[in-house]
Amino acid sequence: MPLKKKNRRTQKNNINKRVQKMTKRKSLGKNTRKNLRKKKKTRTRRFRGGSSMGHRLNSGVRNGDTYRKQKHLESFLARLDEQEKSIMIWTDPGADIDDEIALWYLVKQKKIRPENTIIFIGGKGKKNSFITWINKHCSELNEYMIIGENDDKPDVFPTDLIIIAPGIDSLGDKIHLDKLTRVSFQGSLQLAQQLAINYSYLMEDGRAAFNDNGSVETITKIKNKSDIDSDIDFKCVTTAECNNKLLFSDANFDRFNIPEAIRESIRQTVFQNTLGRMHPDHPYNKFAEGLINPEIKGANYEIVKQIYESMKKAEEQAAEQAAEPPPTQKLILAVQAYVKKLPNPRDSTEGYLLQMCRWIRYIIKAEPLDKDDNLINSGIDGNSQKLYIKYPEGYNNFTQVGIYSPAFDLLTVIRHFNISL
Repeated sequence: MPLKKKNRRTQKNNINKRVQKMTKRKSLGKNTRKNLRKKKKTRTRRFRGGSSMGHRLNSGVRNGDTYRKQKHLESFLARLDEQEKSIMIWTDPGADIDDEIALWYLVKQKKIRPENTIIFIGGKGKKNSFITWINKHCSELNEYMIIGENDDKPDVFPTDLIIIAPGIDSLGDKIHLDKLTRVSFQGSLQLAQQLAINYSYLMEDGRAAFNDNGSVETITKIKNKSDIDSDIDFKCVTTAECNNKLLFSDANFDRFNIPEAIRESIRQTVFQNTLGRMHPDHPYNKFAEGLINPEIKGANYEIVKQIYESMKKAEEQAAEQAAEPPPTQKLILAVQAYVKKLPNPRDSTEGYLLQMCRWIRYIIKAEPLDKDDNLINSGIDGNSQKLYIKYPEGYNNFTQVGIYSPAFDLLTVIRHFNISL
């Protein structure tokens, strides 16, 4: 069938348009044509899966959220600068629950307020887990400005600085010391101990502490300012001082009016960290030996020993004491394999770890080995299997003793605000 006249004309016009377009493109030059193709491809990809209007709306929402957050932060920082006292807390909630408890305690004691406090969280992903915890146990902290690892870091001019985590040096020049009058540092850096010469509770400690890592530059800056301005009140709460005060205990739970839900959260976390060894491939594995060996520090070793001795004493009083079996070959091999993975361990560490594992076996009524016959560890991120569920009898024995662990960060904030113990 012959084409209608109108269709022939339309077809001819379309051909002419294509020819004109091609001619025009050729006249533009090779690079220009290439850029036009890129632009077309990007435009097509951008709107795939929805209308252009929908994409513009979504983009607007995202940009609006960012804008509102930025304005909120700017407004908060302006108010913070107007405060007579502005408090900055550097913390790393997560594997050890004492960071969370320290902040909860300050809120309940009304020592910090949303308008005068900014909280910085070091460590990837820790802000999200912290938000989950406070939603469950301390919703008031949602009113505070909390800056996470992936958030933009604002410049701050604190009067009070509380350091209860490693890595504060990562903030660099974001911390301005112009207004600084009080500093509390939980750690054992020798420079920090020297700065705390007027701190009446100082217990000298020659052993390295976890929070010493990534703190030297900041403490040095504070020292340099202190040399010029001697009015800075510096407190160094060492590991030795913290080990001397076992704040996580049933007696102190009553004293601090800690709710039962938080008490249980503390017990579960301490049980997890006491029974599960630090993963040998953990980024801070150089501190793993210090948790085991009392010649270095032995925090886990001493706690396990206390629980074991308390249980043995109770059995002796009940005349139920049984002979303790020797360690199995599997346990011995697991201990040896773990120690070999530690960086430059002492000769004595293997013996201390084996003794510690025998005590743990007594507490949980099972050898502390996983399905692959390796020592149970708390995972690289500290969130492996929940040991209080896996070993309910051992967990019950643990809670009956009523003494759990030092509370390093809680003691530090108590000292900072001169709260009586």
